[in-house]
Amino acid sequence: MKKIQPFLNMNMRKRILIFFLFLSLIPTIVVGFASLGITRRELVKQSFQSGIEITDRMIAELDTRLSEIDNLFQVVTDTPALQTAMRQVFDGKQEQYSVDLKISSDLSVISQYNSDISGVYVIGENGGIYKSNNNSLNALDLRDRDWYREVLSSGETISFSPHRYSYVVKTVDSGYLSFGRAFVDIASGRRTGIILIELEQSIFSSIIDRWKDLGFVAICDQNGSPVLSSDSARNSPEIISSLKSMEFLPLQESTLASYLPDRSSTYSMNAASDNSYIVIQKALPWCGWTLYSAISTDHLNASGLKITSAILLISAITGILCIFCSMLISDTITRPLGKLVALIGQVKQGNFQVQMPIRGKDEISTLGRHFNDMIHHIQRLLEEIREGSQKLRKSELAALQAQIAPHFLYNTLDSIIWLIRSGQRQQAIEMTRALSGFFRLGISRGYDIISLRDELEHVKSYLIIQKIRYDEKFSYTIQADPDILDCYVLKLILQPLVENAIYHGIKPTDRVCRIDISAGKQEDWILLKVRDNGRGMTEEEFSRLKADLESPGPSQSYGLKNVKLRLDIFFEEQCSLNIQSGYGTGTEITIRIPRHFHPANPV
Repeated sequence: MKKIQPFLNMNMRKRILIFFLFLSLIPTIVVGFASLGITRRELVKQSFQSGIEITDRMIAELDTRLSEIDNLFQVVTDTPALQTAMRQVFDGKQEQYSVDLKISSDLSVISQYNSDISGVYVIGENGGIYKSNNNSLNALDLRDRDWYREVLSSGETISFSPHRYSYVVKTVDSGYLSFGRAFVDIASGRRTGIILIELEQSIFSSIIDRWKDLGFVAICDQNGSPVLSSDSARNSPEIISSLKSMEFLPLQESTLASYLPDRSSTYSMNAASDNSYIVIQKALPWCGWTLYSAISTDHLNASGLKITSAILLISAITGILCIFCSMLISDTITRPLGKLVALIGQVKQGNFQVQMPIRGKDEISTLGRHFNDMIHHIQRLLEEIREGSQKLRKSELAALQAQIAPHFLYNTLDSIIWLIRSGQRQQAIEMTRALSGFFRLGISRGYDIISLRDELEHVKSYLIIQKIRYDEKFSYTIQADPDILDCYVLKLILQPLVENAIYHGIKPTDRVCRIDISAGKQEDWILLKVRDNGRGMTEEEFSRLKADLESPGPSQSYGLKNVKLRLDIFFEEQCSLNIQSGYGTGTEITIRIPRHFHPANPV
């Protein structure tokens, strides 16, 4: 809280300005950076997908060319002359030579269907060697070579690492790729030799050079040795050597998974240790090779530099406009608020003749109209308070005058004289003491509010006087909850009710009656009850009494209406006076007032 206190101590204009700047600049910055991130992400996505598509085309073309080699193996194997020659045992060199010429001629024709092939060679277990070109053999017998034994013993196509010279014939230093498969006798299923197809490495340059703008491409064999690679890969041998130790994950599990088209689900991905490349891996199952397409991160990020500059410039311009608009909005709001604060200051000094000028229909104008309405309402309330105060004083004065009415005072004093003359001095003393207490508590030093204890004591004094006067006419009880005796009530609210009970409920009867006074609590309320079992009221009398109490003019039930009027003035809607009566059963009057009432002038 202490950290924001300086902000709370600022004037409204500065706080609104800071608030609007915060609301405008923060979204602008967030949107700017979000746009930057989204744009760069899209550019990276496009570059990455472009790399995937180029990789797909490379793989498709490599697969086509390698599939042609696979078909060529089958064509060679199915050649009838070769099937016969590979079974034949030659009697002499002359016979073998003539067969070699015939078969080599057939192989030359077969190899012409694929211009990528450098040579097709068939080497038999019977010593025969057949070739598609006219180059001289490296040796007259090649059956002892490792590559020959490896191919013959395998039932699958074998690919060999790149080698500088041909395995079979004498060639210049060109670089070759060799594929071998065992030659199978169709009749017996026995392996009678091998077929070896050689291609020059250079024929694949046109395929992998498509990648040169994105990064590098490398094709490695089963041992991780590079079979083919682009120029950029050959210039970075350390990256090629690190491919063996990389742990590749499926692209769906990588951060680039959202960039993938559906067809790319067979790819795997990793990054170079220095994050300079994103390496995409895919196996070529036909020959056991693995393709590595490395996309340079510099290439991926280069496209976003210009976009970054443009977005930052736009964000800066937007920020300046936000500052200007914030100042304008702040002035628009705080200027009329300042005027309103000044007017409130005048009201505080007691000037209720001020008016807020209204211009427009916005919230501040509405606030100004409410302020003007409030001033008018306060003026009316002040007038009502003055009128209510006057009515209250008049009511209290009337109540006091009613208490000291000559006939009540005369009758009481006459009763005291009669008691003294008849020798009932103790009763005379008791009545005199009660009369003294009655007037003392009724006056209560001019206060309007007294404790419930004093109010009960006051009505008790009144009852003592009346009980002595009407000894055989009634009895009474007073009960109160001790928890509420110190609560405050409006004075002189019980005595008029007791007086009504005596003169209008008990005196008209010819029997001994009873008056019960109780004070209790109900939640946050005090309930005061005065009940008698005297004459009661008929329905017509009860209706007339209710109408009399609600009418604004003079009332025949002066004491009861006096109590209701004073209760309404003091407590407004937070009090109630309820009357229940039945003819022949008596009357009960209940007053409900707030329990936690704190007066300004308690006794």
